[in-house]
Parts: sequence; structure tokens; C-alpha cells
Amino acid sequence: MFYIHQISCISPQQTFYSPNITELHLPVNNKLSVIEPGYDDIPKNSLRRMGKSVRIGMGVALAVIKQAPVFNGIIIGTGNGGMEDSIIFLKQVVEYNEGLLTPAHFVQSTSNAVASQLSLASVNRGYNITHVHRGLAFEMAAIDAAMRLLENPEHCFFAGWC
Repeated sequence: MFYIHQISCISPQQTFYSPNITELHLPVNNKLSVIEPGYDDIPKNSLRRMGKSVRIGMGVALAVIKQAPVFNGIIIGTGNGGMEDSIIFLKQVVEYNEGLLTPAHFVQSTSNAVASQLSLASVNRGYNITHVHRGLAFEMAAIDAAMRLLENPEHCFFAGWC
């Protein structure tokens, strides 16, 4: 059996730092926009290179790790793994005729960008994996965490979904 010790959420509602679920933010033009925090825990030079999904994933993960440090590994599940940066990269491929492309959008679009950035930021050299599959990623990340904890009950993992 394993337990969830900390949770955090960055969403279109006021759910980060000081949650306030009594005030509901309504859609504008049938669209909700995420309320992003200041990301004080992420170095500014790294922050400016991150895509939105990586930035949000890092922000929420670092908030959890700050309260309950991770020692043995990071397990992430993602449904789309940086689609926004993948689209930017593919547009550049067409625009520049496959010529001089900047690799930043390609690197940030990979599915494991959040887990790898989190591993670097938390100086975690343990188990680090990202499960990528739309509807099953969360389930696979939870099963992976459960199996790792059955093998090593004394270990502590960060398991997240982005």
C-alpha cells in the first residue's frame, strides 16, 4: 500500500499556493485560461527557455517537492507531452525548408522534458521515467510507482501527471 502525501495543481481556478474554490472563474469566449504563478523556484534563465506545459509541470512539481522531498525517483504520466512546442518545431521545419532550425523547441517538446528538468532541478539521480499515453499515462505512472514501492518499501518517489 502506498500513500499520497502532497498534491498541488495549477489550473484556470485559484488552486495554487492559496486555494480558493469558492470563487469560480468562468470561461471567456468558451475558453478558460490557466492562472500561472510567479515560478520563484525555477531559475529565470531556465524559465525563459521552457514551453508552457513544461513550465507549468515544473512549477507544480517543485511546489510538491519543496514540502515533501523526493530521494529515489521521479515518475511522470503525460497525455500529450509538450504538443505546443512540437507544433512550433514542425512549423519551423516547413518555414525554413528543413534548414537552420533552433533545437530548443524540439528538445522542450519531448515527453520527458518535465521529468528531466525536475530531475536536474532537484538533483535527483534516481529512477526517472515518463509514461506517455493519452488516457492510460496516469494509470501506468501509478502502477509503476506501486511496483517500485513493493520492491523497495523504504523508497520515496515523486509521481505526477501533466
